[in-house]
Amino acid sequence: MKIFLFVVILATSLQAQPQARLQILHNFGCDKSFPDQHTCPTDDDGYQPWSGVVFDSKGNIYGTTPIGGTHGNGMVYELSPDIYAGWKETILYEFTGTPLDGAWPYGGVIFGRNGHLYGTTERGGKKFAGTVYELIPEGNGGWHARIIYDFSGNESMYGPRAGLAQDGSGNLYGTADGGIFELSPAGNDTWTERNICTETDCAQANGAQIAVTPAGDLFGATPYGGPYGGGTVYALKRVKNSSNGWRHYVLHSFGLDWDYGEGVSNGALAYDGKGNLYGTAGGGKYLCNNDYCGIVFKLSWDGLHHRWKETVIHNFQGNSSQPNGLTFGPDGNLYGTTVFSPSGTVFRLLANKDGTWTYSVVVTFVYQEADTPYANLTVGPDGSLYGTTIFGGQYFNGVVFEISPQ
Repeated sequence: MKIFLFVVILATSLQAQPQARLQILHNFGCDKSFPDQHTCPTDDDGYQPWSGVVFDSKGNIYGTTPIGGTHGNGMVYELSPDIYAGWKETILYEFTGTPLDGAWPYGGVIFGRNGHLYGTTERGGKKFAGTVYELIPEGNGGWHARIIYDFSGNESMYGPRAGLAQDGSGNLYGTADGGIFELSPAGNDTWTERNICTETDCAQANGAQIAVTPAGDLFGATPYGGPYGGGTVYALKRVKNSSNGWRHYVLHSFGLDWDYGEGVSNGALAYDGKGNLYGTAGGGKYLCNNDYCGIVFKLSWDGLHHRWKETVIHNFQGNSSQPNGLTFGPDGNLYGTTVFSPSGTVFRLLANKDGTWTYSVVVTFVYQEADTPYANLTVGPDGSLYGTTIFGGQYFNGVVFEISPQ
C-alpha cells in the first residue's frame, strides 16, 4: 500500500510541477591512472553511454558503455543502491574485441524471461561484424558471458547498433545493417537466426530500437529510406503464407513535407495501448542552429480512409532541438529528451482533454553536470525517470541520472 501511494503521489507531482529534481547517480570515465582521480572505485570505467538503462526486481540498474573498460571495447555495468555511497557501480563484463568476443555495445541490455541479460555489439566476432551476447547470473553474484550469435557468417546483415526486444515465446529481435533479424531458442543453449525483413526500408533500420506488441507483432522506425527518403514507421506481422513467416508493412513515410517531419529518430516509439504510436523526427516548422528543430508526431489508424494518419503534436523551436525517443511516464504523459539546448533537455507533453498537448521543459542540462541525453528514458520502480547522457559530468564522459519531483 505504501508503494502504491508513493507512485500515485509521484505521478500527481510530476503532472503539477514541470520543473523537477535532477540527481546524478554515476559519473563515467573515472580512471585511477590520472593523479586527480586516484579515488576511483574502478581501474578502467566505461565511457559515453549511448543507450538507456533497465531495472531488475531489486531496484538495481543495468546498462552498457560502447567504449572504456580494461580493453577499451566497452562494458556492461550494474548500479546498486548503497546507503553509504548512494549508488555503487559493478562492472559485470568487459568486452575484449577478440574473434571470440564482442566489441562496442552501443545498444543497451534487456532482461530475458529467464533472468539473463541480452544485448548486441556492433563489432567483434570472427569477422568483426558484430555479435549478440548473453550474460548469465552465477551463484556467487558474478555473471558469465557467452556469444549466442556471430554476424560473421551472415553476409546480408552486420553491425547491430541498437538493443534487442523479446516476445512471449523467448524469441529475440533486433536491427542490423541490412535488415531485421530474429533469434529463436533451439535447445541445448543454441539459437537459430533468421532474417525476417531485408527489404529496402528494413535495411535502413539499424540503430533504431524495435518493439514487440503483446500480440507478438513488431514495430519500429527507420531514420532514412521510404519513397521520400525521410524514413518510415513500419510493422511486421506473422503470416503463414510468407517465405519467412513475416509480412512487412509501411505505416507511414516521412519526407514529403518537412513540416510533418523527416529523419525519424533512433529512439523507441511509444505505444499508448489504444492503437496509437508516438515518436520524434527532424524537420518541422522552425529552424534551430541552421537546422530544423524537429517534431513529436502521433500515428493513429483512420478507419474511414483505411490508412495511418499522422498528427504533429509539437514543433520544437528556440534552442531545443534534435528530439529522441519517447516514454510514457507514470502520470500518463509523454516524456522525452532533446540533444541540444545547448546541452540537452528532458521535456514533457501533457495530454489535454480536447486532444491537444501542452509542452514544458522538465530539466535543462548544463555541461558540467550532464550533456547530450541521447537514449530513451526509463520509468523506475519508484516512478522516477532514469536516463543517461553521452557527455558531461565530473569526468566529462557521461552520466546516469534520475529525475524526480521537487
